[in-house]
Amino acid sequence: MVPEPTFYRGGDLTVSQLAERLGIGPRKARATLASFGMLHEELEAKMVPMVTDQRQTRPEYSSRLRLSEWAVKMRYGRRVTAGRGYDLDWITPAGLAYVDEMLTLAQTTEPNEEPRAIEIIDRLLSGDPTLRQVDLMRLTGLSKMTVHRNLRLLCKR
Repeated sequence: MVPEPTFYRGGDLTVSQLAERLGIGPRKARATLASFGMLHEELEAKMVPMVTDQRQTRPEYSSRLRLSEWAVKMRYGRRVTAGRGYDLDWITPAGLAYVDEMLTLAQTTEPNEEPRAIEIIDRLLSGDPTLRQVDLMRLTGLSKMTVHRNLRLLCKR
């Protein structure tokens, strides 16, 4: 049983608190939210003086995942400046419902794994053993080398 995290006003959670609620780490939670499109990468540039000449500067880049504009417009989250430029992203109860819905949808749908080339060739040959290598290439769209290699493997079985 995962302990309920402390809530911000109105039931909003930070991404770390959401990760705690889901029972996963913060990095995986951010990656999951990014796969849903709720988070996107923002690039920041800071001008840093060069070591050789202090008058010249060069950019120093950093990036972090931040709440997407559409998620803010849909009221799935809020961007809050917590002082001194330290920003936080809060996920609202509507955002939590969206995340739960997307996670349930992701668990119910099985991943569409494409059949391997050897399986495709084996099925075609079991239907018509007189198919030539050229015919298999035309039917499957696989390269000559792939068809040849998989035919050789099938012969060894």
